[in-house]
Amino acid sequence: MKRLQQILGRKHQRNLHAIYVLHPTLGLKSAIFALQLLVDGEVWRKVIYVERLLQLFRYVPREQLTIPDFVFQ
Repeated sequence: MKRLQQILGRKHQRNLHAIYVLHPTLGLKSAIFALQLLVDGEVWRKVIYVERLLQLFRYVPREQLTIPDFVFQ
């Protein structure tokens, strides 16, 4: 996330609507919580946990995503 913040820079961070984490595990959620101490809090407010692929389509239209067929299976 810190690298993502560096890549985006301040200008693009303001335009970033959300960061979707698909199939988050408890370990990943814990790690992200711990990393909140190191990275700007504005980025963390944009993290959205999505448990299932179909839930992701509520936020992002299916046509905008390139998802391999094996993922749907």
